[in-house]
Amino acid sequence: SLRGSPLRFLSHKADAFGVGDEVQQEKSREAAVSEQAPQSSLELEKLEGDAQSFRVKAALDENEQFFNRLHTCACPSDVLDLASESAVSIKQFTNCLTTIWKLLRSMSDDQRRYEKRLVFEHPAFVRLCQQLLRDSRRMTRGDLVFSLHAVVNLGVPQNTLLVQTLLRVCQVSIRTPLEVWTETPGLVF
Repeated sequence: SLRGSPLRFLSHKADAFGVGDEVQQEKSREAAVSEQAPQSSLELEKLEGDAQSFRVKAALDENEQFFNRLHTCACPSDVLDLASESAVSIKQFTNCLTTIWKLLRSMSDDQRRYEKRLVFEHPAFVRLCQQLLRDSRRMTRGDLVFSLHAVVNLGVPQNTLLVQTLLRVCQVSIRTPLEVWTETPGLVF
């Protein structure tokens, strides 16, 4: 009967083979793949390391491009536009705030008032502040201090949630190592 027959009828160019032949073909395919694959875990780790270093290099290139573009910004609105396009890391947000403050600092009083109003009305500034608020606990001490300094100098009121959160996280971050150091038993002053 044809029902239990191990033969399959394929296209006129292909050979017919039985069930045993299928297993043999699969084994030969696996052998061919394993010949091309790394033979040792060291080779596999090297491939994974190469992929990781490629991702790191790509991220560094993106970071470098971002900071190069940031240094070419001529006004605070340009910085906020750049931040809305491509700022993704905490360091980039902190540098955006610091650059805005530096640009405003070099302007005349009338121009500074006008630009500050534009900054506070810009949708990217709100997003930047929300990101800082959300990520403040994961920021480095330097980024915390620079962000707090820039936000206060930009004129964000000190009673806002952003300023209070940055201030509190700075206090905790700076105080914690001192407490650990002074509360270590056996430490003689």
